[in-house]
Amino acid sequence: MGPVARSGKFWQQPLGTWLTSPRVARARHVGAEGMMVWFIVASVVASQWGGTRFVTSQCIVPVWGFVLLMWPEARIELAVLWRSWLIKLLVAVLAMGSVTWLVFQGYSVFEPRWRFMLGVGLLFPAAVGWFRSAGQKGMQFAFLVKAVVLMYAAWRFGLTLFGGSAPPVPGRRWPIYRHIRHFNYDLALVGGLLGGVFSHQKWMSRLLILLGFLLLGFFSFWSGGRGQMVAMCVMLVALIASHRQHEDARFAAMAVMAFLLGGVLVLCSGETQNLFHAVARTDKASLNAVSSGRLRIWVTTLSQTLSTPWGAVFGYGPESFVRMGMYAKLRDPIVHPHNTIVQWVCEYGLLGTAVLVAAAVNLGWRVVWPALWFEKGILRLSAATLVGMAAFAMVDGVFYHASPLLFITLIWAFLYSQIQPAAGMLRKV
Repeated sequence: MGPVARSGKFWQQPLGTWLTSPRVARARHVGAEGMMVWFIVASVVASQWGGTRFVTSQCIVPVWGFVLLMWPEARIELAVLWRSWLIKLLVAVLAMGSVTWLVFQGYSVFEPRWRFMLGVGLLFPAAVGWFRSAGQKGMQFAFLVKAVVLMYAAWRFGLTLFGGSAPPVPGRRWPIYRHIRHFNYDLALVGGLLGGVFSHQKWMSRLLILLGFLLLGFFSFWSGGRGQMVAMCVMLVALIASHRQHEDARFAAMAVMAFLLGGVLVLCSGETQNLFHAVARTDKASLNAVSSGRLRIWVTTLSQTLSTPWGAVFGYGPESFVRMGMYAKLRDPIVHPHNTIVQWVCEYGLLGTAVLVAAAVNLGWRVVWPALWFEKGILRLSAATLVGMAAFAMVDGVFYHASPLLFITLIWAFLYSQIQPAAGMLRKV
């Protein structure tokens, strides 16, 4: 008698067998693709009607939807990750931290931010499973969705600048994104991947890429995003330092020239107030003023976090910067300390931060470094993008806001799926 799984009736099949059958697996992957489109779009478009915390809340459902749809594949990747003592240590530290948050401050693990961060953690193995099937075309698709959303945001900015359109939320300066700096996060991400999303070398594709760099340069210079410029310079240096072949050097130079031409167009348009304001801040004598007050934010946040032994070791949990009332102490309406390391110390303590940094370095060494040195096209550019965004995260909230955090997680997952074999990612130590 044959196995029950061959009866054709799904209610008579083991659940695992039914979920991994070709037809159901295909439907799950399509559904997960829809969830991915949902959270990429929502992480930007939702900012038209609310602030950062509102945007995050709009991404929780699609992120968890993606995870649940890809759960059979995610379980396999999680089993591989669990072989590493570093991952086990990270889970143990976060579990102990959750207990201290509950005991000492009544912090619930069902807080929206904690649900979101847990979903992001599970998004990584789920996305790895999705990219193992979708491959580079999957990354191209994710990039195109991100690029279309960014073009919509640019169109909204253009209406405000040149069409006199008012923002949808009264009292806000910008029509989309709570702050123009958040626009720079996505500009840096799209700029990092723009040159490698198409594997073919047709002249039309290259022409579109050059046009993309022109628009990217215009909005980058117009917004005056210093952190974005630093990130893109780091990306460029990483690519140059790891470059072994020079057949695309001429096209790369043309892309840089198109980007700079976009800056010239800003000067010609007369919309230079953001750019000149950024230049003026850079020229100030005080280092704190040059950093837009970030040094004071970092010192004050660390002082408050380390004021209690349990807070210093385990932190105060996700969204603790807001719950600790740091914006009132700083007299500045901000929701994060504009530095990922300071943010992690505040949320997960010195112990959690040390383990998180060790895990990130471990993953970078095994995935980003090989892609940067030994691969071409979208893999190299994805690796360089992660290096640049890591530099960006040292001066801004790249790993706090939903839009860059979710897309960076997708890039990590894509690189892992392409560089590491399905048998394992981290060495068992």
